[in-house]
Amino acid sequence: MRKNSFTFGSADLNRLRAQIGSDWLYVAGETLAPHFYTPVDVLVGTTADTFTVYSEAVGADFEDPDLEYAALSIRDVGERFEVAKRRGNVYVPHQRERIIDVLIVRESITATENGEQSWDYTTDIGVVFVLSKGAVAVAKGSHHTEMLLVAMGRTVEALDIPDRTIEWADDLTVQHHSTREFIPIAQLT
Repeated sequence: MRKNSFTFGSADLNRLRAQIGSDWLYVAGETLAPHFYTPVDVLVGTTADTFTVYSEAVGADFEDPDLEYAALSIRDVGERFEVAKRRGNVYVPHQRERIIDVLIVRESITATENGEQSWDYTTDIGVVFVLSKGAVAVAKGSHHTEMLLVAMGRTVEALDIPDRTIEWADDLTVQHHSTREFIPIAQLT
């Protein structure tokens, strides 16, 4: 069975973990329009740090050698905030709310072909900032593209993070099984 995993690295997890206890400031992006979809990266500002949740297409050979998969990481902002600000793409709902937890949204997809497991794919599809009066998520818009989305709500349960398992279709010989977890960052190393 082929196994692949695209999850946040330990440096990314540590940087996200360091946001707990700080105040939420904004999400932004050079092309983050009011519909909250954008390619490649979303800028996040807190009173502790400013960083991007970055999506990069990477190759993997578990399903089809020609397919690419989105992998998330945390990166420095650089000059992109000033561009986002000039374009009016800085959004401040929930500003100054305390970050009380950070959750990693992790999906696992397993394919079974003719009754035998053929591959297993585990990926972090997003990060949720649990705030004192709401929640903000930055998540993949697709498993196969670099598109990202931002979702906001009064609770984690109210966040609209689309189910992307539709990207794998069952047929007579291949079946797919998926799970989604919201993992508190304190449980990850």
